[in-house]
Amino acid sequence: EEVFVEEPELPRLLVRNLRMTPIEVYPNQAVTIDAEVYNQGGMWGSQNVDLMVNGEFEQRISVGVSPGTAHPVRFTIYRANPGQYIITIGEATGWFNVLSAPQITALPPPSPQPVAPSELGTGGIIAIVVISIMVLAGIVVAWRLTPPR
Repeated sequence: EEVFVEEPELPRLLVRNLRMTPIEVYPNQAVTIDAEVYNQGGMWGSQNVDLMVNGEFEQRISVGVSPGTAHPVRFTIYRANPGQYIITIGEATGWFNVLSAPQITALPPPSPQPVAPSELGTGGIIAIVVISIMVLAGIVVAWRLTPPR
């Protein structure tokens, strides 16, 4: 009688459930990248997980995963230049956008309020006071110079 010993299936690790949070940011704001490394093989396995941004190496995490389980991985990146960035981790691909920085616009200076003709303003009031004092002084001088009867 023959006895067959079945070898366990080698580890087969794949990346799934790739998520970027948020998918739209302003320059230099953090983007968090989450994924799972799933082992669909029959033996424990380990692997380097490389984060690629627009096809260029960015960061690496090493993981070990038991058969039939998933291991979460997380990366955080920042980008200064506006545009779309393609994220690749293993077989999984996604993207996020860096928006142009919001422009802060200065408020226009307040327009001068028209002065109604009835409003004298400070200059008009000063002129009236000065003229009144001069008229009063003239009356006093004229009264003093008038000869008694």
